[in-house]
Amino acid sequence: MKKVQSYLVNNALIALAILSILLIAGLVVSPFKTSFMPQELRMPIAVDAIPDLGENQQIIFTHWMGRSPQDIEDQVTYPLSSQLMGVPGVKSIRTFSFLGFSTIYVIFEESIEFYWSRSRILEKLNSLPAGILPLGVQPALGPDATPLGQVYMYVLKSYNQDGEEVDGVFNIEEMRTIQDFQAKLLLQSIPGVSEVASIGGFVKEYQVQLDPHKLAFYKVSLLDVAKVIRASNIDVGAKTMEYNKVEYLIRGLGFVKSIKDLENTVVRSDQGTPLLVKHLGHVQMVPAFRRGILDDAGQEAVGGIVVARYGENPMMLLERIREKLKSINESLPKKTLKNGQEVQLRIVAYYDRTDVILDTILTLWHALKDEVLIATLVILAFLFHTGSSLLLALVLPFGIFLAFIGMKLIGIEANVVALSGIAIAIGVMGDMGIVLVENAQKTLEENPDKNPIEMVLKAVYEVNMPILVAASTTIISFLPVFFLTGAEGKLFKPLAYTKTLSILAALVISLFLLPPLSRYLQAVRFKKMNQILAIPIFLLCILAITNSWSPLGLQAGFVQNLIFVCGSIFSLLGAFFALKKFYSPLLVFCLKYPKRLLLIPIMICTLGFNAWLGTATTFSFLPEAMQKTSAFSSLVHLFPGLGSEFMPKLKEGSFLYMPTSMPHAGGEEMKLVLSVLDRRIAAIPEVEWAVGKAGRAATALDPAPMSMVETTIQYHPEYILDKNGFKMNFSFDVKKGVFKRDSSGNLIQDSEGKIFRNWRDHIKSPQDIWDEIVKVANIPGTTSAPFLQPIEARIVMLQSGMRAPMGIKILGNDLQTMEEFGLELEKILKEI
Repeated sequence: MKKVQSYLVNNALIALAILSILLIAGLVVSPFKTSFMPQELRMPIAVDAIPDLGENQQIIFTHWMGRSPQDIEDQVTYPLSSQLMGVPGVKSIRTFSFLGFSTIYVIFEESIEFYWSRSRILEKLNSLPAGILPLGVQPALGPDATPLGQVYMYVLKSYNQDGEEVDGVFNIEEMRTIQDFQAKLLLQSIPGVSEVASIGGFVKEYQVQLDPHKLAFYKVSLLDVAKVIRASNIDVGAKTMEYNKVEYLIRGLGFVKSIKDLENTVVRSDQGTPLLVKHLGHVQMVPAFRRGILDDAGQEAVGGIVVARYGENPMMLLERIREKLKSINESLPKKTLKNGQEVQLRIVAYYDRTDVILDTILTLWHALKDEVLIATLVILAFLFHTGSSLLLALVLPFGIFLAFIGMKLIGIEANVVALSGIAIAIGVMGDMGIVLVENAQKTLEENPDKNPIEMVLKAVYEVNMPILVAASTTIISFLPVFFLTGAEGKLFKPLAYTKTLSILAALVISLFLLPPLSRYLQAVRFKKMNQILAIPIFLLCILAITNSWSPLGLQAGFVQNLIFVCGSIFSLLGAFFALKKFYSPLLVFCLKYPKRLLLIPIMICTLGFNAWLGTATTFSFLPEAMQKTSAFSSLVHLFPGLGSEFMPKLKEGSFLYMPTSMPHAGGEEMKLVLSVLDRRIAAIPEVEWAVGKAGRAATALDPAPMSMVETTIQYHPEYILDKNGFKMNFSFDVKKGVFKRDSSGNLIQDSEGKIFRNWRDHIKSPQDIWDEIVKVANIPGTTSAPFLQPIEARIVMLQSGMRAPMGIKILGNDLQTMEEFGLELEKILKEI
């Protein structure tokens, strides 16, 4: 190691070349977008909001039109699931039987590769013994995705040439046809899209209404007519015929293309007189039976759900979707109104995971920026040296870029948990640089007449082992995390990997790439210049921290925030300098009275356990008489103990309101409930979109019953943001205390102005918006809904198979007994 360090210090240009290569490679794979890096050269690591904590599962979906859930369970679900038990690697199987379809979740061991499991299931389905399933029933494997892959949801809306929404131009039957045969197919052609599921509207179908009296008169059964219609709706192929030296193909055309084709279908012929379908009843075009409704703020709508393929980079896919929509929207049908105005149908997103992903990336960006600024402040305050602070500032960004390279090579996705590993490691990364930079500066200043290269190497050799030991202990302490399995492993392993990669990256940069730069940036001959520049850089850092942090809120203004930040920084620095000055006498005092001072850590530990476990648990050993006193009771209420949760809530910028109605509620009732609910929610000023779904979309990923409601609520961000997620400033009239607007009533963008807050004064957090939603969403006949967000809800359902954070499964041999027990259990649970 020393030979490498000596070589790089003596050949600083090579070190600079390595740093440049690392910088370029880091920018190529970085999740951050840069204006100077061409998009075609970027190979960013996959970016998503949160890890996919679902189990390794595949879905088998089977249609059996019109059959009851009991028939589906007995003749499809049970026989099929029993056959799938023998597939290699299967851990467990969950099944659901509904009216007309069956859904089977085959859960594999975590070690089984996703696409290998799909091939094994397909192999099993293709080799099912004869007679296992009813005639005509064909099970199908679900999309190669998980429910967490639902990254983009949209509705179809019509707009005029001025960009204004126009209602009632396209009816929901037309829009569903356009969705199924145009929008869906075009979106499915985008690389990385696994499936586009349609929802809402009506699918057209032919319906034959037969008159039973006419059937009896002509002595024709219902099955006879059905058989004839089925047989007539085919094209028949024959051989060829040569006529006048030209070959002709012989075909019998029979596909139904209109109502007349069905009406003129011959049921039978009696002495040359045909009996047609129209003689037995009436043929019409009607909406097909549906199990899903979509509603946009009280108005029935048609839309779709774009599902990302397993392992796809969601951020890149969403970019491709938005790019493709430019051409898709131009190709959708248009209509000309009576006034000559042209109206076009467009795809409009009501849920786009880009916002959540951008928030995740911006969180790391702000953490990195603030850490660099704070570390620079500390170095300037204690060492009063610009070159030293610059060296330290290089460790963090270069270390993170090097960690990104490692993530790309290992295949780790950048999400809020993985990136938090980098944020956690930033402190340790900074410590390595501080130890080396401070020792190098002191060594150079104490030996101004000696060779700077030798002094830098001497300083580096002195701290090699302490830095290595510190890094090793931190890395080793995280080794148990790498052995976690299941949901815990999926959640915390990325954090352990990124933290380890960041520390290793900082170690390499600190030990090998900082020393060559130290001989120049910390040179004694530049000491005066470094000290002169320290003051303005220190002040600039304070201004930058104030602008980034804004501890009193953006509404308080920059000056008030600056005063607070300066007070905080100088108070802390004053405390550190005081501790530095009085450390020696304090240490002597502590060593002189060790037994008395041990009471302090004992008291801290006791208070800590009391806050963590609660007074009732911590002091459970006390006599019962003491525990019944009013003082002890007050402490129990004051310190109940800290709650625990597997994963904290992520602020997604949207909610998923999921009440349920009575299981027997019909489509018209659910349509009314959905309309009222969405209209009320959309009326809340902070809500941007309120699009609700009752029932299921046309996908195996959504087995919801008609009584289940999912309203996706997108709320406005607290402040108006630009496309990159940064707050925008608008022109402000200081005298009147209002924002200036143009003739159309829009805010006027002004870099010197103020930011505009979207929320009302009493709305301080997303929880306040949720409370407003709960107030207006109380509809008779529906249950209340837990606080859920789209990604959070998908994870809950993936982990438990239920649509709630907590549930109870009742097992037994008799459905009636289990139902009776469930009703009794429901009464008890309502009292809790």
